[in-house]
Amino acid sequence: MKSETVYIDTDNALGSPLGDVDDAYALVAALRGDLPINAIGTVFGNTSERRSFENTTRLLKALGLDIPVLRGAARAGENETEAAAHLSSFHPPATTILALGPLTNLVRTAHLPWREMVVVGANASSRGRWPPWHPHEFNLTKDREATLRIFDSGAPLTFFPLDRLESLRISFSRIRSFTGEIGNLLGRGSWRWLVRGFFVKWRPSFRVCDLIAAMYLVSPELYEMEDTVATIRPNTHVSFGEGTRPVRVLRSYDAEKIWSRFLDLVNQ
Repeated sequence: MKSETVYIDTDNALGSPLGDVDDAYALVAALRGDLPINAIGTVFGNTSERRSFENTTRLLKALGLDIPVLRGAARAGENETEAAAHLSSFHPPATTILALGPLTNLVRTAHLPWREMVVVGANASSRGRWPPWHPHEFNLTKDREATLRIFDSGAPLTFFPLDRLESLRISFSRIRSFTGEIGNLLGRGSWRWLVRGFFVKWRPSFRVCDLIAAMYLVSPELYEMEDTVATIRPNTHVSFGEGTRPVRVLRSYDAEKIWSRFLDLVNQ
């Protein structure tokens, strides 16, 4: 990874009144995990694009880092953005894209020879389109046209299916393990999501899907991946093991070692 670069696309909602906060966990992992990040683009999804931009800028300031944060799509189909222009402006073969939100910013450049496009989305064992077919798909359905175009583009896709991301959850006890400014920032921002998990799902914890995807770039030795094929339906439901489109898919990971490594990064 040292000789390569990483671009991150995020709908970071840590700092917003609503929305999943796991993007912030992923960003901290990537930013403190010694990845060569060339830019971060913001996109609508868990929160508005404007709030995602503000939240991400604030997080970078807290980390003491000077990495470009680029304005992206505020809605589905909005492809003429600063983030999209950035992706068109440099030679991508040694660049990995970490896509943590809807894929709108990426569609214009999906045909370019990226090293890898890591996508948090799809389901390996459930339909995932609407509740109660859990887990409910999100990133792929927010801009279905973008998802379909990227799938058809031939970009080297690596999927982190939502139904395989249940093993690592954030609880009150885990948040109490955080120290320092960044740990306090994550803890304060996560409180509302923990409360929501308790009252909405009767479970005082929440998943950190995006963190698991980000740690794959930081500590790939903790993951087992599978090379397979896939097809996609117009509603963006992906079927693995069918068709001819080559993809990589997360098979398994060591959740406790990932958490331990992430905790070290937060508390360093």
